[in-house]
Amino acid sequence: MGNEFGKKVNYLLQQLYDTQDITCDGDALDIGCANGANSIWLAEKGFNVVGIDKILPAEFADHNDVKFLTTSVTDFNFQPDFYSLIIAANILQFLIRSEKYKILASIEKSLKVGGIFICESFTVEDESYKESVKRDSYGSYFELGELEAWAIKCGFEVIFSNEKVVKDNHAPMGEHSHGIVSLIIKKNS
Repeated sequence: MGNEFGKKVNYLLQQLYDTQDITCDGDALDIGCANGANSIWLAEKGFNVVGIDKILPAEFADHNDVKFLTTSVTDFNFQPDFYSLIIAANILQFLIRSEKYKILASIEKSLKVGGIFICESFTVEDESYKESVKRDSYGSYFELGELEAWAIKCGFEVIFSNEKVVKDNHAPMGEHSHGIVSLIIKKNS
């Protein structure tokens, strides 16, 4: 993680591309696209990509290969049975719990059969979790096993699932660690 957040392609996308026989066409949605690294990578692979974030660099307005939209995921209009691939990397933990599950339901409905959802989010093992509970502040961290259990309950095929604690070091926090859940799932019906 470190200072690389949003600056390079998410390793789960690369892992999916390297290990699975996926068709790189159709429509893809990058939720919380930051600087667009995942969106641009997906477009280069052949997807029609929409990247959304609350704040986007001005130069994204004229991007030829990706449709960037300045909007919150909670305001985005998810189209049913539309996307072949959706990625939400390090965004869901910033939603309140009720919003998180509404967005997950929208993602499920928006994926085509055979579509892939890639998600990475913070867990309760994250150092900031205890602070956010004390302050009763933003955030909705996944309990251990929670995201995978949701996927299985919804009938997704789990391609990859991992929960871990990783060290990080960046301003303004300095050295700290993150509890991370990483998931790649496929919609089967």
